[in-house]
Amino acid sequence: MIDLRNTAKSLISLTWASTLVAVILIVIIRIVFLLKNKDTKVYFYQEIFNLIFLIYILQLFQIVTSTDINLYVGGINLIPFKEMLRYSIGSLGFIKNTIGNIVLFIPYGFFCFYYTKEKRISIGILVACIASFCIELVQFLIGRSFDIDDIILNVFGAIIGFLLYKLLFLISKIFNIEKYHIVIDILTFILVIVLIVLVGWWLK
Repeated sequence: MIDLRNTAKSLISLTWASTLVAVILIVIIRIVFLLKNKDTKVYFYQEIFNLIFLIYILQLFQIVTSTDINLYVGGINLIPFKEMLRYSIGSLGFIKNTIGNIVLFIPYGFFCFYYTKEKRISIGILVACIASFCIELVQFLIGRSFDIDDIILNVFGAIIGFLLYKLLFLISKIFNIEKYHIVIDILTFILVIVLIVLVGWWLK
């Protein structure tokens, strides 16, 4: 856990300033929009979702373009599962390369279906493949590696994100979230505070 904690601290130290500025600018624009369009329905949980998506994209940008947090630099791997099998299960390399690439795209899969409302998982897989391929290509162009295993793991992560979206969609239908949106807003606010406290405690 120490290595994971140090990695998280390193990532946050690289991205917190740009992320904070971007969030402030977007929030200001959003507030102005809502003030000018007072008849617009505002749900706190949806606003938080949008903000989380923005932060995720910014963090993803930092991760895929930074040369400081990659395990190796340069090279092309077109052999499926070659890099996955290079690390022993439970090792730092396995956590960063295998688990990391899966986790990296879980939010992408979730938000992809959340915003598009697409119900076909095949479309989601295609979108994830294209997105991951573009990321790998950019990484190769800036001197990092192009790895087919990363694409496979990213797509797997996106599928998990899709399943989480389906679960949330099912729950929202059962409990009729729009009808009880005030309760959901309050619970979302509490959850955000709890997560901030937990993350702050974990990163000490």
